[in-house]
Amino acid sequence: MIRTQNFQPVKYCSDRFSAGGITPADMVLKRGNIVTHSPTAENALVIAPDGKAGFFLTRDVMLATGLQAYVDADELRPNKAGFQTPFLAGGSAQMEDYDEIWVEGTDHLDVTVGNAIVAGQKLTTKGGKFSTLTNSETQELIGIVRTVIPSANGAGGTKRFLIEIVRSGVNIPAA
Repeated sequence: MIRTQNFQPVKYCSDRFSAGGITPADMVLKRGNIVTHSPTAENALVIAPDGKAGFFLTRDVMLATGLQAYVDADELRPNKAGFQTPFLAGGSAQMEDYDEIWVEGTDHLDVTVGNAIVAGQKLTTKGGKFSTLTNSETQELIGIVRTVIPSANGAGGTKRFLIEIVRSGVNIPAA
């Protein structure tokens, strides 16, 4: 069986926004996790604060101690299934924006995004993952679920979501 990526861009933005920065030395994340520039450190990437619409990592970020297994696998089977060398924690990494993506699995979805989610559900972020939007006065909208299908990887009853990326700030009521 061919494994489908749990984070799979479908449509790229016409302006192809992409930015880079330095990750914290202890950051370990998966491709597609939601990050942003640090508000306190110049040229640093951090996990997007809860409720803030960030951008998507273009590769995994891992510690140097775990990188050897990836390097060995690439030497044995060069570019197998689109292999990309992960970013090294503490080094530079890249984030990008997309118009539409397929997502499934706990690496990218907070526990609030479960089997009960239906098309039309609005999403925000929590811990660098998609989470259900519960308060538009304090949380930014990052996307809307457009399609829900069974998991492509058979991950025990989970669903796969087509998410349209629609960025919107918080709705602060007029005084």
